[in-house]
Amino acid sequence: MTTPLDLKKVKVLPLAERHSMACVEETLVALDAPLQPSPAAINAAMADCVQKIRKAREHGASVMLIYGAHLIKNGAALILNRLIEGGWLTH
Repeated sequence: MTTPLDLKKVKVLPLAERHSMACVEETLVALDAPLQPSPAAINAAMADCVQKIRKAREHGASVMLIYGAHLIKNGAALILNRLIEGGWLTH
């Protein structure tokens, strides 16, 4: 049996006192950056996703992206913004 977390031992700091180990300027992927190589399975999954998004938008359907913070933490904020501004992602 696991021991429950003792919340009295959790130290909560105000945001101004928290220190990040990552900096946006260091991780942000430029929109004109060359594509990094990726495995064939990833390329195929991305191509499939692109086609599904294209088809949905051609039919006037909404496209919702659900993601965790790692998408932004890993530098994809500009890419995400372009997809939203271009109307590819609607939610």
